[in-house]
Amino acid sequence: MNRLNTRNYLQYASISVASNSDKLNRLEIGSISGFLKRTTDIFLSLAILALSTPLMLLIAIAIKLTSGDPIIFSQKRVGKDSKLFRLYKFRTLYANTNPYAVTPIRSDDPRIAPLGKFLRDTGLDELPQFINVLKGEMSIVGPRPEMEFIARDYNLFEKTRLFVKPGITGLWQLHADRTKPIHENLDYDLHYIENYSIVLDFIVIIETILFMLKKIIKL
Repeated sequence: MNRLNTRNYLQYASISVASNSDKLNRLEIGSISGFLKRTTDIFLSLAILALSTPLMLLIAIAIKLTSGDPIIFSQKRVGKDSKLFRLYKFRTLYANTNPYAVTPIRSDDPRIAPLGKFLRDTGLDELPQFINVLKGEMSIVGPRPEMEFIARDYNLFEKTRLFVKPGITGLWQLHADRTKPIHENLDYDLHYIENYSIVLDFIVIIETILFMLKKIIKL
């Protein structure tokens, strides 16, 4: 993917917002693309949850034995059209950590629980989010869901990333500088929104699988 320039987008932000709004309304409301995306989300989520159930049970037991309860971490995030929902993940930080503190960017962060680094590096901590997908709060592919206190201060331009459902994986998750805040990599979200297709979703899913396999092999 060609790296986009956010500053160039800012020059015609109001035009981009309007055109994207129309495009996404056609995508989500009664469109073939929207139907295919939702159908794919449901089918793949059911398949992944069914196939990964033994693994998730092992992860749950390991978290319980190494750092106690709770096993599942939940947090309010901002979804499509600024609607709040509760996102689910396997807990990777110690239970007494502030749930809305800045996300760790270093592997030696003292807040990370014993199993946390492995789960975060491999992305296995996000398996429970397929429940969010089945509930219709998220999609498998899309912009990463932001925390409420950050999204509250979005300007009109930054709100374009809220035109679609947030995703478990996406262009930002695969290609961006993960040490920077989500909204500072807005160009990835805009590229996805403006160039959406079911083919692009499948490409991102395949890249995500390969990315996870590479991470697991390196461990």
